Formats: sequence, structure tokens, C-alpha cells
Amino acid sequence: MATIHFALDKTTMNLNSILTPTSCDMMLKYPKYWGNVDNINHLLYFSVIFYPRYKFEYVIWNFQEMYKHNSNKAVELTNCVKDSLKKMYDWYKSLHDEQQRPEQPLEHQSDASTIPKIPVYMVRADAFKKHLREKDTIDRKNELERYLNEYVVDGNDQLNIFFGRK
Repeated sequence: MATIHFALDKTTMNLNSILTPTSCDMMLKYPKYWGNVDNINHLLYFSVIFYPRYKFEYVIWNFQEMYKHNSNKAVELTNCVKDSLKKMYDWYKSLHDEQQRPEQPLEHQSDASTIPKIPVYMVRADAFKKHLREKDTIDRKNELERYLNEYVVDGNDQLNIFFGRK
């Protein structure tokens, strides 16, 4: 999207070009198809964000370059894409958490005298284990933020998408 924007912008500024009238017409239609971030499938942005050599920094940089004269628009677009990314992450995370939730055993009615008493220290240990599982679930929520905050992989590095850097 940014490449198209800059190519059209450059061609419209070239007064000697045969393509200038056509590019001017195309530039007038550009906002209709690409000017409103809500009309664009955000998966296009996500594919760039999840590419380790670009991440979210590339999207931010392109918005800032495209809207140099309107920094509010760049910030608005950045926030919109980031919100959509977080919504998608939260949706997938909630599905994952549902699948990972352990099955609750059926409670059986029985005589209180037949139920073995669990020592207090075991109850506390079980409660602590439950706390750690819940904390781990909360910490995993930040997995997206951790990814976005990691350094962008240098284009000169040899990157194997399955095994990391070589």
C-alpha cells in the first residue's frame, strides 16, 4: 500500500512523464480504496507485523512517511491497526485458554465422614499451584507485546523462520 502511494506520488510530481495524467487520476482514487484504514483488511498489516524484519515499526514508519503533513492521521491509523491486532490476539488467546482449561470433575454426593481430610499445607500448596497457572495465563497475554518490543531482525541476518537466526 505504501509502495503504491509513494510510486503514485513520485509519478504525479514528474512533469516530464507521459504517465503523469494517468497517475494523477489514480492518485485521486487512491483515498477511496486505501485512504481509510477501516476499509482495508487489517490482515494485510498483520502479515507485515509478524514478519520479523519489519514488525510494527515498519507500519508506523510507513504511516509517518505517508502522512508527514498530518501527524494526527498517522497516529490515528497506527492506533487503529494496533487495536485490531490486540483484539485478534485476545480472541485467539481466549480460544486457547478455553481449550487448555482442565475438565472439572463431577462432584459426587457422599457422606462427609467418607471424604478424606486434606492437610492444610496441601490445600495451600494446591491453591498456590492454581495461582501460578492463573498468573501464567495472565503473563501469556503479554506475549504479543513482548514480540512487538523485541528488536527487528536485521535484513543482513540469515533468518530461518522455523529456527530463528543462524
